[in-house]
Amino acid sequence: MFEEEQAKYVSYHLQRMTDIHLRSARDYGMGGNDLISQLWLLIGVACLVVGIGAANFANLMTARGMVRSREIGLRQVIGASRGQLIRQYLMESILVAVIAVIVAMVLARLVLPQVMDITGKRLEIDVSRPVVWLSLIGLALSVGAAAGAYPALYLSSLRASSCF
Repeated sequence: MFEEEQAKYVSYHLQRMTDIHLRSARDYGMGGNDLISQLWLLIGVACLVVGIGAANFANLMTARGMVRSREIGLRQVIGASRGQLIRQYLMESILVAVIAVIVAMVLARLVLPQVMDITGKRLEIDVSRPVVWLSLIGLALSVGAAAGAYPALYLSSLRASSCF
């Protein structure tokens, strides 16, 4: 084992088995080296990218809504309530978000082999687990609703007389 001189500097510590993979920073230990901080950094970057995309989408929907102002005015004249207009714009933005998640999943499946070749790591998307589908559906619904909320509220508040 250790020589008597080396044994003075060696100590043993217990570590939970669940912490070995992402939180193992011990010398000569099993597993990674404090990968949890890298994981949180990547999650933060992903949230930032999704937030910027949602803000961009809201901006584009508002600008496109000004072009659709005649439709808004006509729907109000026909008898559409503000709630119906809000629901329409929210459903449109949620539908766009769902389509974006589907396209992202297809692209991820197509690009994953090249990413594995470049990184040398084995990665997989396990679509057989229900939690993956629930997470993706939840992401699409929440981002679609958040990105569509401002355009829906703003565009539904326009008066029919100002739309023509």
